[in-house]
Amino acid sequence: MPLRFVGAPGSRRIERMARPAGLILDYGNVLTYAQDQTWMDGAARRLGADAAAFRAAYWQHRHAYDADLTAAEYWGRVLAASRPGAGALDAADLAWLSEADIASSSVYRDEVWALAAEFRAAGGRTAFLSNSGPEVMARVREQWPLEARFDAVVISCEVGLSKPDPRIYQLCLDRLGLAAPATLFVDDRADYVEAAARVGAADPPVRGPRRARAVAGPGPLSGRPAYLQARWPRGSPTWAILFWHGRILQDAIIAEPT
Repeated sequence: MPLRFVGAPGSRRIERMARPAGLILDYGNVLTYAQDQTWMDGAARRLGADAAAFRAAYWQHRHAYDADLTAAEYWGRVLAASRPGAGALDAADLAWLSEADIASSSVYRDEVWALAAEFRAAGGRTAFLSNSGPEVMARVREQWPLEARFDAVVISCEVGLSKPDPRIYQLCLDRLGLAAPATLFVDDRADYVEAAARVGAADPPVRGPRRARAVAGPGPLSGRPAYLQARWPRGSPTWAILFWHGRILQDAIIAEPT
């Protein structure tokens, strides 16, 4: 049975707790490696745009793209912000930008996909919850049949909701058929983790490795994997962790502590 830290921040007291019944995974930086953004400099050169302005515009308009913008609308906004007065984006540049973007977002962490499959095979329920646009998800589905691998698939561009809106977390839970405290949500963004933790829970989760080490403190617990659904000062666990290490996740949902 996994472990959790309990008590005030800095406490080393741990107790056993039940393994989660459900596992909800983000896509980017969880089921994939961190996006290689070096292609953006080449994209800016191709468009005759300022590289820093291109990167800023890429992220400024990304949330809208993941919600309901078409690829042409999104890249048109990026071009307009990074090269004012540039005019319309031609079809060749649009296709190149889309392909470069998809490729940079699709370097998969095979071990995390395998971990989700192992969790499901052992009787757990799994969900895929992502803010993402249709072009990226079309490529993902070519390589990973999402509906066959997960019990619930919730993607922002398909449901008209995006993290950190609490409604998208609740929709995911409803499709999964589980209550929040029975699940573990894993994301790479602290604001999305904190929003998830507020669905059915009042206190914030552990947010990263530095905080986890601070909780463990020096001594025999240091560096030891633990179930990081801790909440303070007491009570049932929240249901979210910040992803940073596959082994932490593995110990949370699969491995028995030694």
